[in-house]
Amino acid sequence: MAVQGRAECFLGLALLRKLMGKQDPADLLSREAIDIIKQHQGFNEEQRREMMAAFDHAKARLEIENGDIQTWARQRKATVAKQTRQMAKDAYEFAPYGACGVALISLYLEAQTIRAAKAERLVYLIDEWHRRASDRAS
Repeated sequence: MAVQGRAECFLGLALLRKLMGKQDPADLLSREAIDIIKQHQGFNEEQRREMMAAFDHAKARLEIENGDIQTWARQRKATVAKQTRQMAKDAYEFAPYGACGVALISLYLEAQTIRAAKAERLVYLIDEWHRRASDRAS
């Protein structure tokens, strides 16, 4: 959770990665995404705008460079998810709320590489979060 207004979207990342072999990957991705979405709800308006802008920009940029995400092969999504996750980590120190938006895009892509109903629900959850957050910002 956010502490004193500070985004902490990578707080449990090392633990999650350590557990990857021991738990369902869709469960781990879901927990991380839900944590980021919950943090978004606690952010002030400016912080929420930063996170949404980063999410929107990252998704748009990826689609400009690679086409509609839904048309990508699973391996392409996995590769881009890993690169996007690293970009979010690198940006965290300088733009923590934006980094959370980029991290959420990486989770969105990674979930689409897992063949499980839980992963499909996570993709839906992120799409729904984005729709509602966009509606609220309008």
